[in-house]
Amino acid sequence: MRTLAVIGTTGGAGVSTLAALAYSLTRVDWQGGSLLLGRDGARLLPVSGNNVPVVDPRASGDGPATLSVIWDAGVQTAPGAVDLLRSAGVTVVLVSPATPLGSADARRFLDQVASVDETLLPRVAFVQNHVYGRHRGGRARDVTASAVLQWPYDRALARAGGAPVDPHTLSRRSRRAATALQRYCLFALRRPSTARPPVVGGWTP
Repeated sequence: MRTLAVIGTTGGAGVSTLAALAYSLTRVDWQGGSLLLGRDGARLLPVSGNNVPVVDPRASGDGPATLSVIWDAGVQTAPGAVDLLRSAGVTVVLVSPATPLGSADARRFLDQVASVDETLLPRVAFVQNHVYGRHRGGRARDVTASAVLQWPYDRALARAGGAPVDPHTLSRRSRRAATALQRYCLFALRRPSTARPPVVGGWTP
């Protein structure tokens, strides 16, 4: 079973929203649907020693076809991300706000992971989320993630009332980003972790 852990460099970066969207984009798959796990422990079975959720598909209510997990893992430190990446079948999506500080945090975070074990970086993707609007951000430069996605500002994602799970409510630019996210998530959850990520719309290798 594969786990896609969506983590953030700081609160308010959009981790829960991206995790919910990743789930909505991958829950119907011919190879088996995904589970969505919250950071509050919802739908979690006992946690393993390295803090990766252990899920028994037969106990989940989704049947034995469940092969993958989307985990809203919240804010994590670089050492915490290393622990996750050293677990079998885990890929990490790092989310940071598209601000100068968010870009600096992401670069520092990824550099710390590389300083421990640079072979882990092929299993880290980076989403720079324009949560504060197009004119308040700045693109991260020289990041060392295997793939980078710029997620545009979208009023549908900024609305109160929880994270939207229907991609059809998004703007055209966000739907393009959602397609790229879907392709990457399916790649991460279905392919060998050592394989090179595909070049898909919105992602840069």
